[in-house]
Amino acid sequence: MTNGHHRRMRGKEGIHLISNPEGGDEAALAISAAEAAGLSQELTDELRLVFRRAQVSPDLMYAFTKTGLLVTEDSRDRISPAQLSEWKRTLGAYRRRAEVDSRAIELCYSLRHERGRSDLSQKRRFAASELGVAVLNAFDEEVSSFAMEGAFLNAWLTYAFRRMRVPTDEAERLRRTFGKEMKEILALLEQNCDDLPSPTRSAAFDKRVARIEAARAAPETWLGRPPASKGEAEWEVEPAFEHLQSAISFCNAAQVPDDVMEALFFRFWLRTRVINDRMPEVFFQTLDEHWDQVQARVQSHMARHSGPTFQ
Repeated sequence: MTNGHHRRMRGKEGIHLISNPEGGDEAALAISAAEAAGLSQELTDELRLVFRRAQVSPDLMYAFTKTGLLVTEDSRDRISPAQLSEWKRTLGAYRRRAEVDSRAIELCYSLRHERGRSDLSQKRRFAASELGVAVLNAFDEEVSSFAMEGAFLNAWLTYAFRRMRVPTDEAERLRRTFGKEMKEILALLEQNCDDLPSPTRSAAFDKRVARIEAARAAPETWLGRPPASKGEAEWEVEPAFEHLQSAISFCNAAQVPDDVMEALFFRFWLRTRVINDRMPEVFFQTLDEHWDQVQARVQSHMARHSGPTFQ
């Protein structure tokens, strides 16, 4: 899944925070030194938004939260060796946890059942990889999995309504019919899960499920952690859509068919919904193994709601 698009950097200006006090990479905070000096040591909801809008990297935000230190090029000499050591230890702890989360995201979002060598199979794998990169990029900015769930849902419905040739005003009605919570679709999926045979069990399958369940249950994991506040939830919408739109642009350039994109948006929405709602992993794995059948049933259900003119 990981490729050159992952962890793309944005241009930053302002004072420099020391992300590696002994040299190497540095991160920048796009606020003035005077503003930085006046920051409270308690990371309030409002302050988190200041940091995020200023594009402060999540590891530095975490270190500030845990230590109350804002280590800058100017302030480094005024910080005691013990404080600097604590700062470095906290940064290291965050980065180790981030590596674990990154591996868990790749495990959760990889396309497990696509192994063919046809052009279509290759395009499915390419598109799934790009959408996975979108999730990783969102994770890098601490855009929550809840924001990504909303972005995937919007993309899935957009492509589904386009396929059904639903006019714009009718599409809005259908969005309201299904609702943000998608309870009716989830009920249908639960019924499908009950009707489908259990996933094919093997040692590799059991190991994969155990790893995913352990990652989902880990404390402080990104997987299923909601935004800290309403303000953060609102802020996250734009970068979530930005990362997803970037993936769509790469897929369009690779001429990935719309029906492939629709199926993958549906899968990635459900994958993320299962994580966020803390639903059993076997629920997703069962549906994923029979994805074409599941998607056909959902499409039929949606067509019945759209009315005879648009079927």
